[in-house]
Amino acid sequence: RMPRAVRPEPYIVESASPIVGRDGRLAEALGIETTGGRFMPVLPRGAEVPATRMLTFATASEGQTEIRLHLLRGVADGVAANHSLGWFRVGGLEPGPPGPSRVAVFFRVTSDGIALAAVDADGSRVLPLEASGPPVGP
Repeated sequence: RMPRAVRPEPYIVESASPIVGRDGRLAEALGIETTGGRFMPVLPRGAEVPATRMLTFATASEGQTEIRLHLLRGVADGVAANHSLGWFRVGGLEPGPPGPSRVAVFFRVTSDGIALAAVDADGSRVLPLEASGPPVGP
């Protein structure tokens, strides 16, 4: 559930998305890419619309100031077989040690489309979220 302290403006990923079936349920899952090119559903196929879920993310390296997410829709286990909705960057993280949960990302599907929003893990500050390319590096 979205924290009451802040109300981030959602980033519209896909308007009038085909992910919503005629029966008002998700025709495909909405998910993210995980290690090894796997597709992890965030909102499962068949979920009633509107549907919202929050996931928290931790930083992986010292001084990390952003996270990147690859958002997809589909039903296959592998990323390559699903439809990419793009890469998204959540910035504005205070540099610190790796590990603690630092970002809460909200995934929402309505009959109007798919939206994302992000706040810091304690819900006190809206974090900037924008479309980006995939991460660069090793």
